[in-house]
Parts: sequence; C-alpha cells; structure tokens
Amino acid sequence: MYGSAMMHIGTLVVIFIHYDLMCSLKDDVKRITAKEGNTVTLQPEVHALEIDAQILWSFNQNSKDPKIVNSQVFKGEINTEYSGRLKDRLLLDRNTGSLTIRNITTRESGIYRLHIISERISYWHFNCTVYAPVSAPNISRGHSHSNTKTAKSRTWSGAETQSSSNTSCQVLCSAKNDRQVSLSWFRANQLISQTSSPDVNTTLSLRLDIDEKDNTVYSCVSANPVSNDTTYLNITVMCMNQKDPSMSKRQYPIFLLPLGLSATIAIVAVGMCVKKKREYNISRSTGGHPSD
Repeated sequence: MYGSAMMHIGTLVVIFIHYDLMCSLKDDVKRITAKEGNTVTLQPEVHALEIDAQILWSFNQNSKDPKIVNSQVFKGEINTEYSGRLKDRLLLDRNTGSLTIRNITTRESGIYRLHIISERISYWHFNCTVYAPVSAPNISRGHSHSNTKTAKSRTWSGAETQSSSNTSCQVLCSAKNDRQVSLSWFRANQLISQTSSPDVNTTLSLRLDIDEKDNTVYSCVSANPVSNDTTYLNITVMCMNQKDPSMSKRQYPIFLLPLGLSATIAIVAVGMCVKKKREYNISRSTGGHPSD
C-alpha cells in the first residue's frame, strides 16, 4: 500500500515538473547573487505553510533528474527526501518552504524552482548566480621611460652640476579574470581607469603612468558583484629604482670621486708614516738623528 502511494506521488512530481517546463518565464523570478563557499537561503514569500503541504524543489530543468527536494506528510509523518549531488548540503524549512544550500559553488548557478502543493498550487523561481572570490591584484614595474627636464647650477667651488626632475614611472596592475570581474586604478578615492573582458581565460591588466615624486595614494582594485580586493601602490619601491641605466653609469665617477680622493690621502699618509719610521730606525742604528 505504501509503495503504491509513493509511486503515485512520484508520478505527481513528474507531472508538475513537466508542467513547470511549459510555464511561461513571464512569472516573477527572484535574482540572487552569492560568493562561492558561502551559505545561501532561497526564501519564498510565505509566512506559514499548511502542515500537510507537499514541497518540491528542483534545480536546472535540463538535467536528467532536476528534483532535489521532495517533502510531504504521509500518515501523519513528515518524509523529506534530498537527492542529486547537492543532497548532503541542503536543508529544508517546512514552516516556510525555504531551502538552504551550504558551501555553494559556481556549479550551483542556475534556476531553482519551488512548488508548494496544498489546497492550491503555488510556485516560485529563483535565479541564483554564484561568483568565485576575486584574486588579489598584483602590481609590477612596467617599461620605464624618462620625461625629464635638466637644470644646470654651480656649486660654491664654481663646478657646474646637472639635476633632473619630473621622472615618469610606469607600473602595471594585473589580476586573474573571471565572470564579471573588473580591474580599476584609483587615485585617492577617485576612479581614474578601468578594464574588463568577457574572455575569462585572459588576464586583466591595466597600466598607470605617474610622477615618481607623486605622494598621492594609488590603489588597484579587482571586483565582481560579490567581492573585491585591493592592492596599494608603493611608489618608493616601484619607481625610485627605475632610473635610466645610461644616467646611472655617467653618475658613477661623481659618486666615486670623494671615495677615490680619500683613499689616495690615506695611502700617502700611511706611506709617509712608514718612511719616517724607517728613517728613525736607521738613525738609531747609526747613532745619528733622523732627517727632517
């Protein structure tokens, strides 16, 4: 008797699922966004259900077995059956008909349908989109290029020196692309550039040209509808060492000149001391006096 009743109930489930397939998508669809790994609750607008109501949840009607929850009352006992690959992560609230999905993944994005069968049939559609957390942006050095202005000046000794200013620094921000990910540069709190791509197999990248003496806070932000991550630019680390190699080579003699002069003076002084000591030792051995 029980097996026959369950067979009829299973037939009812199939009938209502096929009926739902023929329903127009003009019905209201509740849209939900979620971050991968979180817990999501699909909540119909129901305050309280009748005790003997049958609750049917299905996911992605195109699959072979879309039914994921079948809960009903039989001979005064509640029988709730979870099925499909989600069954170990589902929890039904029979008081409201809401369905909780734990540790949701991007594979669980899609259409969820709820049928509540009591004195009348009610149904709801939920369009759930699950996004993976964005990756942290990575800031690296770009191709350095000089945009300098040279000024001449004279030191107190009359020597002519040259100094440069307004050196341009180029940095590159990159992040892993995914669905609806954007990559942006901010100057303080102001958006200055942004990029995105529908090709999730590409890496997003965004260049920034700044003055190495700029002390404004720059940040690169990767974001999608449910998460964001920020990396701040350290201008000192990224830009202060981006000098023109040819300029550095020409400056080497200037920096080495004081060192070489000091070394020469030290060598001469040591030589004179050695010479004096040698003359002193000779004069003592001959009984004379050291020469001046």
